Amino acid sequence: MHSCPRCQTELQSTDYEGVVIESCPRCAGQWLSRDELRTVLDRREKTWDPAVLQTLERAPQRGVPLDRVRENLPCPNCGAVMEAFHYAGDSGIILDRCEACGGLWLDGGELDKVQMVVESSEMDLESDAKRFSGDLREAADRQDAVEQRDYRSSGAPLLTALAMRLSDLGEKTP
Repeated sequence: MHSCPRCQTELQSTDYEGVVIESCPRCAGQWLSRDELRTVLDRREKTWDPAVLQTLERAPQRGVPLDRVRENLPCPNCGAVMEAFHYAGDSGIILDRCEACGGLWLDGGELDKVQMVVESSEMDLESDAKRFSGDLREAADRQDAVEQRDYRSSGAPLLTALAMRLSDLGEKTP
């Protein structure tokens, strides 16, 4: 069993939305592999309170400069020093990743925040898809028309290709 990099308490296996992860009973931090995080995010319930999502959207997304959060936390799995990074670039959520074994340390409450960021992002994507679907369709239709025009203006593309192939063969024969 691993120890918490924050408070050195022994981590306990817990079920989080159907995924067994290790968590600290003292500080509520969680240790996951990338695959476990991906599975948790794939299985999450899409029932976040809209008020919570709006609060998250209004929160400053600048994040903290990483040089201010470098803590040199030891990896619970292999002991290597973990690297702090901004989850999703500008979410404001700073996680710790072990480059040696690929594990992730999330402080208490950060897994819920990560799930809210993903959910919020998907809601934005759906909204953008609805908002821009007409424009995207028009752009696709214009591109199709250009390709059709290019195809027609090229003469007989199959005959041209065949003629070039025959001329290549003719040059190779002595």
